[in-house]
Amino acid sequence: MKILIFSDVHANMDALNILYEEFSVCDLSICLGDIVGYYCQVNEVSEFLQKKKTICLLGNHDNYVLNGITRNVNERVLQGIAYARAHLTEKNLNWLATLDSSCQMSIDGRLFFCCHGSPWDPLEEYLYADNPHLANLVSLPYDAIFWGHTHRPYCREEHGKLFANPGSVGQPRHAKNKVCALLFDSKNFTLHFIEKEIVCFP
Repeated sequence: MKILIFSDVHANMDALNILYEEFSVCDLSICLGDIVGYYCQVNEVSEFLQKKKTICLLGNHDNYVLNGITRNVNERVLQGIAYARAHLTEKNLNWLATLDSSCQMSIDGRLFFCCHGSPWDPLEEYLYADNPHLANLVSLPYDAIFWGHTHRPYCREEHGKLFANPGSVGQPRHAKNKVCALLFDSKNFTLHFIEKEIVCFP
């Protein structure tokens, strides 16, 4: 099965549209959270993901919209959350409230775990490349683990297991003007990173 895995769209429909071709050729799509926040196309992104029947997980920004902000955040985060609360339709807000913070699934005989932050803290922990918790992923009972939240791509293979972060669609922080995602072939157990240029981010 060909799976499109992406994260941190942050209500940036212009960036998400860059992946339209990948949506059309994949059997399944998974969004690892932060559907809203920062940018303004909250309903466009929500409706696109619902139309594509994307498996969507809750991110910390999505949770802030639903349940309030639980930590100190900067002014831009506050503005994005306030905008989402004010402009999400009732239908899309109710859809957001149905999302889980993590999921596991068995595909082609392998067990996968997906979340926004980390398996231990699905909403808030940042698994950057220097996080010591990365060493503990291999002990978990999964063949592959995917997460987002850092806005930076990451990949490691260890003892036949895959650990990867697709980076961010809506606000990449490792490079300018690059929409990032990954294509995962569950049958062959291989992945390919996508980086597509967008003229400018809003």
